[in-house]
Amino acid sequence: MEQKKLLYVEDETGLRNRFSELFLANGYNVVAADCEDQAKHLIYCYADFDCAVFDVELGENPLAGVELCREFREKFPLTPVLILSAHTDTGLQEMSYKLGADAYVDKREPLSLLAVRLDALVERHRKMRGLSAEHIDLKYSHIGLEFDELGERVFWNGNELSLSPVRTAILKQLFLAKGKAVSVFDLQDELKIVVESNTIVQHIKIIRSEFQRVDPSFNCIRTVRGKGYRWVAPVG
Repeated sequence: MEQKKLLYVEDETGLRNRFSELFLANGYNVVAADCEDQAKHLIYCYADFDCAVFDVELGENPLAGVELCREFREKFPLTPVLILSAHTDTGLQEMSYKLGADAYVDKREPLSLLAVRLDALVERHRKMRGLSAEHIDLKYSHIGLEFDELGERVFWNGNELSLSPVRTAILKQLFLAKGKAVSVFDLQDELKIVVESNTIVQHIKIIRSEFQRVDPSFNCIRTVRGKGYRWVAPVG
């Protein structure tokens, strides 16, 4: 089986070695960097990665990992990105998700759980690359939401949306539910994503914001109290 290529950025030698061993043991070809400049060099030199893991704080820059996430997203818009941090404040997590992170993980959590999270993100991305347009119910094509034939790009009324693989998958699940409410737990189960429920909430928030970027009147993703979320087709 072909190894998955992972970009890993961590400035603490002990942690970098420890996590690199974990990733290697789980079948990843680890390309490691110990500082922001080295990471930027690798981003621009490599043609592809299967995933990326960034520590938030590098050297004197407390937001280096988040800034790297943004640069990585510009070159690799669909590749899964996981942010590692010992900081759990909501503002930093929101910033990470807005700049393209697919998951924000406390680096103190069990290593086995981290490996499961990363594998789930990568596997979801690989499955999405194999999806074709025939998986989308074409009778809904008139409402303005379109997925390209690989299921990797999303368009709303002809405008391309900037959504990560996880957010595209979440949107697809809501869309395919045909107006029925989909719970956070159902989304976690369907997508094989091991995350906290508030992480799904953040993803939904960012999906809505991206639609509203191209269509300020967008209101098709509704919150159903006690049940989750549902896609409501626009009138007209």
